[in-house]
Amino acid sequence: MHPDAFRPQPKPTNGHQFGAYLNCPRKAWFNYHATSALKAPVPLALRAMQQEGLQYEKEVIERQYAGAFEVTGQTEAERLVQTEKAMRGGEPVILQAQLLGPERVGVADILERVASGPGYRLGHLYQVGDIKSSKTVTLHNLLQIGWYSRLLTGLQGTAPERAFLIMGDGRREEVEVALVETILRETYYDLMAVRRLAWEELNEKHPPVLSRNCMTCQYRYECMPRVQAADSLSLLPDLGAHRLAHLKAHGLHTWRDLALCSDAQLEELEFSDVEIQRSREAIERLRQGRVLFRKKLRDDLFRKTALATLELKKQPEGYRAIALVYRIGQNTYRAPITYDEWEQPQFELPTKLQNRRLILYGLDYATLRKILRQTKQLDLVTLFDVFSFIEKYVHAPLPGLELGELHAYLRGDQEYFALRDTANTSLTAEEYARQRLETLTEVARWLHENLASLPVRV
Repeated sequence: MHPDAFRPQPKPTNGHQFGAYLNCPRKAWFNYHATSALKAPVPLALRAMQQEGLQYEKEVIERQYAGAFEVTGQTEAERLVQTEKAMRGGEPVILQAQLLGPERVGVADILERVASGPGYRLGHLYQVGDIKSSKTVTLHNLLQIGWYSRLLTGLQGTAPERAFLIMGDGRREEVEVALVETILRETYYDLMAVRRLAWEELNEKHPPVLSRNCMTCQYRYECMPRVQAADSLSLLPDLGAHRLAHLKAHGLHTWRDLALCSDAQLEELEFSDVEIQRSREAIERLRQGRVLFRKKLRDDLFRKTALATLELKKQPEGYRAIALVYRIGQNTYRAPITYDEWEQPQFELPTKLQNRRLILYGLDYATLRKILRQTKQLDLVTLFDVFSFIEKYVHAPLPGLELGELHAYLRGDQEYFALRDTANTSLTAEEYARQRLETLTEVARWLHENLASLPVRV
């Protein structure tokens, strides 16, 4: 453990902590107590999604709230003063409003004035609005906006009856604050119980549990080696949270414990015949050091394919693809990508790649797909994103979804924190693209070998 891993005092509770707790109590604890020394890099694809969310928020503001008052102070104290002053002044809409309480904090996307009169502490009554790029309202969304409404009540002295969400499809979802408050209160008590835990208590009450969300969690470098070393039951993909709790209540804490159970004992633990067979197969794969998948997959996904990465050039506005570096068999090729005076890509898909499955990774996949769509060649090749494939189907304690992290896992390298510096390179753009291609080739070979040996599942 890094000597500067934990803060002297935990952070205040913010609206995002409720979603973290629902996702993983351990993550919520780290959000309170961990320093940056424990944080792994944010995956590029997740960063891109976050940027898309910020861009959508900006578009909504420009479209619906152009000219509205925006809080711009540098410190929380300055921002709170600006927020309260704007509320006293009766601003119709306040953007990025600062809300504070004892050990509590929040920044509301929108405060909307709904009433005015001498009966209100600040002369006006406001309600909270939040902008979400997703199209579906989640419990996390409701708890977050309920939290902001609670903090707003402390500031204005009167609880708002409603709040609202602006969703990714543009619709406005009204929320009854009182209906959210009950579950918010219960979740808050549970969250505070986690916050009070010491490090040793956290590991005892909430040991690491492998899930799909682990691969993008900022604390994955700390948890994944523990999952592996502990032979965690969660390494078996077919066991949900309730089944894991049920097994632990019966004294089964590792997959090796489960392996010792007879079929009759597993039946008593409410395993069906199919679940028993799947568990036996999964345990055997773990014994062999094989990768487990969340469902049965074709074993020819990586046969007769080409692999590719993009050569990138840094521009003032970001990186631009200037070539496709691809491999067929043992041969590597380079196809240039140019741009016309209107910044539109000029690219001809090589004949060698036409009617093939072309394997790419993450942002390379998204970028090439966009270029092929712009040049009207998308129907000439089948693109396959290994990033999405691994995220969706692979069930293993991976240190992350970046190529460097996967490469470290293949090598058996547990020093994951060193990976935070791997982006620093003196390689040329072409050398870096070819290096990524070599790594992608190893990852594809690893997946192919594991798929080929996948047992037939009923």
